[in-house]
Amino acid sequence: MNSDDMRTILGVIGNVTSFLKFISLLPRIWETWKYKEELIYDYHIPAYRVIWCIMWVLYSMPFVHPNSILVTTSNCVGAFICIIYHIIFFLIFKKARRSMVAEYIVEFVFLDGLTWITLAAFDSHSTRSGFVGFFCDLFGIIGSFSELACTIDNVVGAVVGFILLLLFAGYYCVDRFRTIKLSPIDDC
Repeated sequence: MNSDDMRTILGVIGNVTSFLKFISLLPRIWETWKYKEELIYDYHIPAYRVIWCIMWVLYSMPFVHPNSILVTTSNCVGAFICIIYHIIFFLIFKKARRSMVAEYIVEFVFLDGLTWITLAAFDSHSTRSGFVGFFCDLFGIIGSFSELACTIDNVVGAVVGFILLLLFAGYYCVDRFRTIKLSPIDDC
């Protein structure tokens, strides 16, 4: 097996896993449409995924990184699914429209700048793919951590709660020692 065959096999596996990741948004899209409640889900993570997908599409363009059609297909499908979610969200929730438009303007200004810098400042495929690939990887790492943000909040809350529990237990024991006049070794 040569390196091109191995690259194709790994690319197909990557496409399948990416497709499954993007398909995981479909229950969110359905629940948003069905319940029409803005508090169930917000639009920030799918908006983030749109910019991430478009960055990977930029990376896979022939002028940046040639022969990357598998990267293009999976990320075009992902961007399409996220854009469908945003269209539904935009149609249902009137309060969020202004902030959604502002967020997309910022994202596309960033993408436009990234594209212009890539084309103007770098003259070879390796430097262009390295530059755009850095941002793709950076945004991928940030995206992975952003989905863990609520878990981190819960862990910090649990640790603080445990510390408070220990403090309350300590104050309870100290208060009992003073009123009963026991030694600390006898009671706790």
